[in-house]
Amino acid sequence: MSNAFEVYQMYSALKMHFTTNYNYFKYNGKTNLKKESFEKSKLKYYCLRLSRKYNNILDVQDFLLSNFIEDEKTWIGELLSEKGEENYIKWKKYHQSFTYNFKEQVAYLLDNYRLNELFKSIDDFPPIIKEYQQGNITLETLCLFCYFFDLITKWDQEIKDDLLYPSIKTRILKYSPFLFNRLDMEKIKKTLKEVLESKV
Repeated sequence: MSNAFEVYQMYSALKMHFTTNYNYFKYNGKTNLKKESFEKSKLKYYCLRLSRKYNNILDVQDFLLSNFIEDEKTWIGELLSEKGEENYIKWKKYHQSFTYNFKEQVAYLLDNYRLNELFKSIDDFPPIIKEYQQGNITLETLCLFCYFFDLITKWDQEIKDDLLYPSIKTRILKYSPFLFNRLDMEKIKKTLKEVLESKV
């Protein structure tokens, strides 16, 4: 069962993870926040509402995560809006059929591009990033391609843009550990290989 202070700690830790050098995994989501400061905080009311809405603290984490990957600067008050719930429902729906959805997105990319074309920097951004920006593929698919093809190392050398790329890169790097911890990476690798071979 979750309580308001646990929600407060998790919200604060995740927000720091996505917006600062704080590493959620290194510190196991722990912060130096004190219960006394929480009791005086204006956030207490929102945390209380979230703790009542989601009894399981892991559900709270997923809810927060689904919103931080949409906007890492999300304020907790906004999370309780209709948009916050929509983000969570969309995220849950995608993850409930993750392998199928990933397979469909890989097939879409390979139907429209050759593999090596996907990653080449054209007008600063490679097609795979443009497809993500246009909403045709998810952040999850982008993260997995970056992992399997070591794209961040490649793009750091090639992409000249210093406005949008750094924020996209940060989002990939910050979200990837959460994603990979919940996936069967061998199964995902096998799925990717099968789609690649079917498109040759």
